[in-house]
Amino acid sequence: MAWWRAGAAAVAGMALLVLVIWWGMDGTAALRMGAMGALLVSAYSSQARAQRKGQSPALWLLLGLFPPTQLFLGSLPGRPVGDRLDRHERWATFLSAILVLGAATWTVLTFVDYTHRTSPITYDFDWGLFFSTRYDATTGTTLHYGRMLLSGLRVTIAISCISAAVALVLGTLVGVARLVPIPPLRLLATAYVEFFRNTPLLVQLFFWYFGLTTVTPLWVNKFLYQYPFEIIAATVGLAIYTSAYIAEVVRAGIQAVPRGHLEAALATGLTGPQALRWVVLPQAFRTVIPLLGSQFLNNLKNSSLVMTIAVADLTWNSQQIQAYSFKGFEPTTAATVLYLAMSLAIAGMVHLVERWSAVPGVRS
Repeated sequence: MAWWRAGAAAVAGMALLVLVIWWGMDGTAALRMGAMGALLVSAYSSQARAQRKGQSPALWLLLGLFPPTQLFLGSLPGRPVGDRLDRHERWATFLSAILVLGAATWTVLTFVDYTHRTSPITYDFDWGLFFSTRYDATTGTTLHYGRMLLSGLRVTIAISCISAAVALVLGTLVGVARLVPIPPLRLLATAYVEFFRNTPLLVQLFFWYFGLTTVTPLWVNKFLYQYPFEIIAATVGLAIYTSAYIAEVVRAGIQAVPRGHLEAALATGLTGPQALRWVVLPQAFRTVIPLLGSQFLNNLKNSSLVMTIAVADLTWNSQQIQAYSFKGFEPTTAATVLYLAMSLAIAGMVHLVERWSAVPGVRS
């Protein structure tokens, strides 16, 4: 499972970077630690492979110094093409590559000026920031930075999940409408897709938040203002924007289903909607599961824009922590890690759904 391997290796690389920063190592020490860690991990993989195949481990131990070579070539020079790294070896190789790349990156960022023996980076890292508090005299409350970040995370997850669900339903309806033999309905669906796909999401969010209430009746505005209107506007804006892309994905999936399947379903006595529901759409969705996953990922990342309409999401709260603490690196890094974790979780769930829905013996 490549996504699982990539996610764990990325977390390991970030943990290495945090440890390097926490211990205050300079670039040279970081490079030594990363190279030694990569050598140990690769040596373990190489020795195990050599012993299992009865080969001399010298070549494999030497190539352990260059883990990206093992990772991206899969089968190494001088080996049969089909003799590829197994799951554990690819795991170890990927981790060693992350160690080397992370250490090399930190070396570039913190190179030592040997003339003055000082590092050009003078930032004072404070990772305990998220366990500290600050009294806000304006509101008379005590702010806990870690809880602020988790509060924004909850808002981001809620908006992303609800908007994705609405976008899936709405996008499916619009995608089907683009293929129906009713010209006015097909034209309306096409206009919907082209309009919302070809205008910026930020402009659409501004319209739903600032512009909509200026043209709606007063009783509608009173009803909307009883609830957190900024969250409603953000969810609606994201859902409609994403649904335009999902509509095209669904349309492509339907067109990928052989026409003979539809004709066979109609020949058995099913009506058009029944054939669509029980024959065409299941095959179409099975085909476009990876594309739908990409749209859900885009929806999550696009949710970071809702901070522009006063939604206290993960991005907004990370910026608030920066404003209160005058620390820019820690809250931004924490938000990045949380977004990465959510993206990997979505990718993993999509992969599981794809495996669950796969037809045995048939490659999608």
